[in-house]
Amino acid sequence: MNFNNKKHSFVRYFLMLLLGILLAQPGVFAGEKPKENVDLTLQLRWYHQFQFAGYYVAKKLGYYQQAGLNITIKAGAPNIYPVDEVISGRADFGIDNSGLLKHRSEGKPVVALAAIFQKSALRLISLKRDDIEVINDLASKSVMLLPDYGSLALIAMLYQTGLLDSVNRQASSHDIQDLIDGRTDAFNGYITNEPFTLNEMGIDYLVFDPADYDIKFYSDVLFTSEKQLSEKPKHIKAFTEASLKGWAYALEYPKHALAITHEYAPDKSLIHLEHEAKKIKELVLSDVVEIGHMNLSRWHKIMTQLKDLGLLKKEVDLENFIVDFSEKKIDWEMIRPYLMIAVALIILLVIALIFNARRAIHLSDQVEQSQKEQVKAYKLANFDHLTGLPNRLRLYDRLQLSIDWKKRDTKPFMVAFIDLDNFKLVNDEFGHDVGDKMLIELANAMQHVKRETDLLARIGGDEFILLSGDIHEINPVAISQRLLQEINHVAEKYNTSQPVSASIGAVVVNSAEAIDPEKLLKLSDLVMYEVKHTSKNDILVKSYNGSMTLDDYLADDKSG
Repeated sequence: MNFNNKKHSFVRYFLMLLLGILLAQPGVFAGEKPKENVDLTLQLRWYHQFQFAGYYVAKKLGYYQQAGLNITIKAGAPNIYPVDEVISGRADFGIDNSGLLKHRSEGKPVVALAAIFQKSALRLISLKRDDIEVINDLASKSVMLLPDYGSLALIAMLYQTGLLDSVNRQASSHDIQDLIDGRTDAFNGYITNEPFTLNEMGIDYLVFDPADYDIKFYSDVLFTSEKQLSEKPKHIKAFTEASLKGWAYALEYPKHALAITHEYAPDKSLIHLEHEAKKIKELVLSDVVEIGHMNLSRWHKIMTQLKDLGLLKKEVDLENFIVDFSEKKIDWEMIRPYLMIAVALIILLVIALIFNARRAIHLSDQVEQSQKEQVKAYKLANFDHLTGLPNRLRLYDRLQLSIDWKKRDTKPFMVAFIDLDNFKLVNDEFGHDVGDKMLIELANAMQHVKRETDLLARIGGDEFILLSGDIHEINPVAISQRLLQEINHVAEKYNTSQPVSASIGAVVVNSAEAIDPEKLLKLSDLVMYEVKHTSKNDILVKSYNGSMTLDDYLADDKSG
């Protein structure tokens, strides 16, 4: 028997063995049994509105049904408290705010599954009046708040500003007309509702946002009880994942989500629901973090702020309060058949590779590999690994080329030094992954400003250089301002405690006399620092005419 016959016999034997392994696994070809239909109830914290759109979408589009769940969604009301409903067993899930920590500290066994809103939607609203211009003007005035700690973020804001004991607290009527008619001076509102109503009525008003006073509480937190989590872990996980899927769809396709929500809230106009959808997307921050994201450090900060308010009887063990499904143990028994199939397929692949492997590497393969290595080495040496922009080495080559051209030509060129302001806050508050994501977005945005012949380079952590040749065709001030606009547009999506912006120092080179790449970068760096030390978030354009040595020019600039 020749080698080919032996090979074919072996392959036939292996395929028969593989088929035997597959047939031995129960249910592999029988098809998956339909999932059980489990009845569960979700208790909302208020009346039906776009605030809960993700859950409506998950039900309407069958995400819950696909998970084997039959979900009842119950509307909230002023006298319905989701924590009480879940603890009593009248509901399996609830929606509440960061006050869940207070309930947990009081011994109520609630656990957090996902934080849909990354910051609170609660706002303190007052009419525009001569005696109320800033939040401190509310001292000794009447302020409506929800009972118990429903207005938790507002209470924390009043405490932070020293006003908690000086305002006259009123039980909220849930009716903005009381503010309009003067029965209160400030009203507890939702950014998605009351401002819309006042705008429709043409009434001027002020909004006080807790986030502006370092109160960044999670809100609309999906939760359940320890009992439910212990007895139905798979159902709890399935419900959470289906709900987050519903939210992702609602934010990506808001028009369809509006139509679905309108079925639950027919009394609300589509214009009002559209306003809610826009504001809620700003609260979810899905462009920055995953929907439902919860951070242990941030929960710890919220707990510290609640302790300062005297609201916690004892510290909460956050490890047992926050549910992280990714840490659950793998059900090896469930996936064993699929592992067996995967192993068999891998063995088959290895055998196929062995039979088809060549005894020697052809010269063409060697050349191709060498070319790939050269391309890889060139990219590593000349381009930034994160943004893909040219690096400092590549920039120096182009700067020297521009200087050489300038010696033979009269056309000026420009070097703009771009340094981000407050970028460190992105890494500190959201993590380095989000910081890297922002740098990539900034690089892409600034690419829209440059021409094809220009060069945009990243030379440091948050430092960029734009090299523009032949600037007779462009306005150096205008292009610098466009850079700043693009940067600020990207930065608006990142809700840091201080806004991220940029300081831009640009140098127009009219003469190549006594200049080289190193000195040119130093000069643009100096001009940039003039902006950073005076105002930040601004530009400054200066010219180098070669009338004196660069060292003299720098010294004169520093002294001036």
